[in-house]
Amino acid sequence: MENLLREKNIKSTLEDRIITSLRESISVNSEWVSPLLQAIGDWTIPAENVFGNQYQYLILGEALDWLALADRLCSEIADMIPSDELESLLISGRLPNTFYSRDFKSFIGPVKYGLYLNYWYGIIVEEAIQNAIEKDIRKRHLALCYQDSEDLFESVFDRLYGESREVLMTKFWIDIGIVPEIDMTSTRMKEFTYWLHKIRVNKWDPARVASDTKRGLLELEYYGISSF
Repeated sequence: MENLLREKNIKSTLEDRIITSLRESISVNSEWVSPLLQAIGDWTIPAENVFGNQYQYLILGEALDWLALADRLCSEIADMIPSDELESLLISGRLPNTFYSRDFKSFIGPVKYGLYLNYWYGIIVEEAIQNAIEKDIRKRHLALCYQDSEDLFESVFDRLYGESREVLMTKFWIDIGIVPEIDMTSTRMKEFTYWLHKIRVNKWDPARVASDTKRGLLELEYYGISSF
């Protein structure tokens, strides 16, 4: 127990130092994006509870929710960021136009960037694929003069993952070793989506996986959403 407490104190001290360095960097350079991304690259803990707010940065140990971590760090430097830029980041995930997207990887580092790509393809793109397939299903359904129904979304799971949502959810709970929850948190939904992504990639042949992924990317492009 003493070793665990010592380890926890060391980690807390490290993260405190990262936050202190973040504030100092912004104070000196009057620029917040690169220090924030560098802090994300240096961060080590996968989750934490801060004043009753639960933050989960690493989804299923593989996918970096960089906006959740940015939200946490920005709570420490909100007074140092223009309000419009802060709102754009936390609501839309957009960085100022003065920032070059190609620099994102160099600031957070190759390891964190790989985890970020896992999140991008495993959750953001996966959700976009689901939306695109749902549109196709509804379009064909309406073309046959059938009445629209919210139940059509359930067909997405059969088409993409080969089983119903209910069956997949049951397997998900068993796989991650968690008691089933009636009301899933946003973090749990992200975990489920990432889990589904891995199911899809392992289930179908590479050509189909690539085709579905392209559909998701085109769906995001339509809404002006892209990766770094």
